Amino acid sequence: MIKEKEVKHVFLEAMLKESWAARNYPKGRTINQLPGSIVATDVVINKFKVLDYFFVNKINGNSNGTTLILYDDCIIWEMNYWGNYNEEESEFIKDVLFKTYSDRKFYGGRGYSYWDKNKKLMYNNEIWPNLDSDVDDSLTLHGIETIHNLNGVESNGFHKYNARLY
Repeated sequence: MIKEKEVKHVFLEAMLKESWAARNYPKGRTINQLPGSIVATDVVINKFKVLDYFFVNKINGNSNGTTLILYDDCIIWEMNYWGNYNEEESEFIKDVLFKTYSDRKFYGGRGYSYWDKNKKLMYNNEIWPNLDSDVDDSLTLHGIETIHNLNGVESNGFHKYNARLY
C-alpha cells in the first residue's frame, strides 16, 4: 500500500519540477481529446505519474482543473479545483504556491496563508476533511483559497477544491 507521505512527496516534487506555480511548463501543451485544455504538469517520478491540466473560460476568466497522481497507470489521488483570479492575483498565488511547495509543505495541494505587505495582498487557505468519505486520511479533503486585496481594488479571487485518495 502506498503511504500518504509518499504521495505528498511525489506531488511536491512534481510541482517544483514543472507546474503553473513554477512558471516553467511548456506553453501550448494540451490533451488532444480535451480541446482548450492546458497541461501544466506531466511528470514521471519512478512508478508515479503526476498530471495537472486546466481550462480558462475566455469570456469570464473562470478556470477549473484537475491534478492526478497515478501509480503504475492506476489513479491513486485526484484534486479538482475551480474559481477565478485576476492577473495580479494569479501572479501572487503562483508565488504563494511555489513557496509552499519549495518549503515541502502540503496544504491540500494548495498554499499556506500568507500576507505580502508590499503588495497588500493576503492569501488564505481553509481546509476541511471530507466527512462524506469512507477514507480517513489527510489527502481526502476539500477547501477554499481566497485572495484579499487591500489596495482598494475590488477582489473576489478564489478557488474551491476537493481531493480524494483512492
